[in-house]
Amino acid sequence: MQLSLFPTHKQASGHKVNGSHLQGYIHIEYDTLVEFLGEPHYTDMDKAQAEWCLEFEDGVIATLYDYKSPWLKEKVTNWHVGGHDEDSIEKIQQMFPNHKVTKL
Repeated sequence: MQLSLFPTHKQASGHKVNGSHLQGYIHIEYDTLVEFLGEPHYTDMDKAQAEWCLEFEDGVIATLYDYKSPWLKEKVTNWHVGGHDEDSIEKIQQMFPNHKVTKL
């Protein structure tokens, strides 16, 4: 599975990240996300401490973020999955088949 990661939201917006919204959740540790995706693209934002913006080879966009979490990002285990449609959450499930993914 080919994947592009965007280092900033500004770059990602040119790739149709704007307008994405919550599609579901994934139960996964922060360290596992960093291992697979590298450090988050955004940290210490207004409503999230960490976010990754992803574009798959077929053009599907997905974001992983900790919306309004009361815990330090390193302790978060329930992450929001954003995208334009269900395809984003299906791609995240394919990336992390051993982790629980819940669709809205």
